[in-house]
Amino acid sequence: MPAPKNDDMMMGTLSRPNHWFYASLGESLVDSRYVEFEPYDGALHHMIVRPGYHSLSKANRPDGAYESGDLLVPHQSRAGLWKYIGGVDDMIVHSTGLKTNPVPMEKQLEAGGFIKEAMVVGNGKQCAGLLGILSDNSPRDALQKMLALLDQVNACAPSHSRIVPELVKILPKGSAFEHTVKRTLRRRYTVDKYAGEIEAMYGQYDGPAVGAQAVLQSQKEAVDILEEVLDEVFPRVQGQQMDADFFDLGMNSLNATRLRNALQRRLAFRPPLKATVVFEHPTKDLLASFLWTRCAGGGRPAEDDQVDMALQMLKSAKGSLKRGEEDARAVDGDTVLLTGATGALGTHTLVQLLRLPHAPSVVCLIRAISDKEAESRVDASLAHRRLPRLVDLRRIGARITCLCTIGEILAHDIFVVLHVGWPVNFNYSLRSFTAPIQATVDLLNAFPSARHLLISSVSAVSATSRSPIPEIVSTDVLTAEPMGYSRSKWITEQLFSFAADKGWSTGIARAGLIVGDTAHGVWNGDEACSLILRSFRTLKVLPNRDVAGSIISWLPVDHAAWAISRLARLISDKKCCDVWNLAARPQPYSSVLAWIAQDDSLPACEVVEYHTWISVLQKSIENEDDEPAAKLLGFFNSRNSAAGHDGLRLSTKKLRKTLVRTLHAEGLDDAVGEVERRLSGMDQGLLKRVFDTWREDGLF
Repeated sequence: MPAPKNDDMMMGTLSRPNHWFYASLGESLVDSRYVEFEPYDGALHHMIVRPGYHSLSKANRPDGAYESGDLLVPHQSRAGLWKYIGGVDDMIVHSTGLKTNPVPMEKQLEAGGFIKEAMVVGNGKQCAGLLGILSDNSPRDALQKMLALLDQVNACAPSHSRIVPELVKILPKGSAFEHTVKRTLRRRYTVDKYAGEIEAMYGQYDGPAVGAQAVLQSQKEAVDILEEVLDEVFPRVQGQQMDADFFDLGMNSLNATRLRNALQRRLAFRPPLKATVVFEHPTKDLLASFLWTRCAGGGRPAEDDQVDMALQMLKSAKGSLKRGEEDARAVDGDTVLLTGATGALGTHTLVQLLRLPHAPSVVCLIRAISDKEAESRVDASLAHRRLPRLVDLRRIGARITCLCTIGEILAHDIFVVLHVGWPVNFNYSLRSFTAPIQATVDLLNAFPSARHLLISSVSAVSATSRSPIPEIVSTDVLTAEPMGYSRSKWITEQLFSFAADKGWSTGIARAGLIVGDTAHGVWNGDEACSLILRSFRTLKVLPNRDVAGSIISWLPVDHAAWAISRLARLISDKKCCDVWNLAARPQPYSSVLAWIAQDDSLPACEVVEYHTWISVLQKSIENEDDEPAAKLLGFFNSRNSAAGHDGLRLSTKKLRKTLVRTLHAEGLDDAVGEVERRLSGMDQGLLKRVFDTWREDGLF
């Protein structure tokens, strides 16, 4: 035997059961000159014996070393202990280049007692499949129980190794796998033996259904078919709204592929549905509309319909505003009503309000079933962002109240309302924002004498041809990005402008991209730009520009909150709506790429054209990788038109002038320098803190 003798691998005398399956090297091999555990795939290592070892009689490498063919993983906490996982010959190499180790999965499935033999297949295929032989005395529901067990096995497997029910083939009674005399599975022989069954299984899963393409009679029929398929492949959406985002509900790339394949089989599209169709239409509403128009020979729903919807929703919101003569009284108080205090910007705004020279009393309006839960949610948000907890803030005199209904707040003399809370999801359709728009109307009606500051988004005007974008309200709906989120912000800006004409005191702080705070770098990893930055860990590439272009104006969240806390008090009582563009000083996106390249703690990556990055992301979806950025593929695709664009430029003259004036009023001598510092944007130190925090939170 050319490999080292078995005596050279000795089990340690271990006291705890979780160590029993680990072995330590014998004394003759412990010298690192003779053995090497070469990284193979993920945590797997291939044991290599080097030349010079006394028992080595044969080599299979040019340098005289011997590849044992054994794959092992190291103990997580005890150096020198290794667990045997399987052989190199057992490994399945998919068409994507990713590898699946079938042995642990097979052993877990066989241990369930429902099938006596299991064999994972998938060499040269995109994903793994399973051949199984039922146990001789298996119950009638053995298949259902085995599939339930498969869910548990999948939960422990890498995303590319998970097996869907459509790729499970139970062989007829009397079937048998090929084995050696020691009852070891002869994998290659068994695969050859059942090659026909394997190919048929994959063909049925991947290929289009036989027959003509379906013709749907109505969009309702498309909805009904989609609901039936979803019940089969992703039942978690049962009872959810039509605009509920699949990925918010827990859908992953494997579920999305199953949904796409099931719809293709059911409707037999010619040409077949794209692999990314679910990522580009991630709600029941969007996907059903797409299916209906595809079957009718069309594409997406008409853009004009979405524009008409925005105008109709604005008309309805304006009609809901109610203001009487008695509402003109001035409010003499110092209480601020804050929405969105559980989000990043809202939480930091709460803290910045309490740091003002004359700190107000703050009432946080929170979506919750009770005031106790509302307080708990705010406290948890403070903790997550490494900010002082409620008990600490109150200890130093902060006046904070957390409530869950407007009715309770009416007892307070509200001086300012900060409209910070808003659903941020670029996959939502415009209809999804009906509730937050109505909630804004309700707050305007409830507090007609207060000053109202809306935290809007630059996306409400970023489709304009004007550069820089001025600090005024745009009356043209087409200046908003063609997304539900952007148009909902445009509607609300129009509403605030209309309210000012009717006697309300209103203002708009139109935010650009808000990033992590300067102290800790806590930045939501699921936003569009943060998803791009996180993606290079798996994609190995980054685009050469931001979604908006090559120039960025990223503003740290604590600095944005600092500005908002001061702007609210400066809203005029005139019949006009003040607008401030809340953005940092412009800087090249190439600076961000250079900082990443200079950080030795980050993996190397290649910088590519934006459209190339999109192609790599699409390929990862086709490979069924769980890349988080995939859930915004539709949005990223929509930004391809920004190619060659130098990015959004926003006028901030009014913002800077207003902030300097308020700092002078606070008694600060170098007001101009402080404003410049606060609006300086991203730097190398902050970017490093962002990546460090993502690592701590398991996001990178």
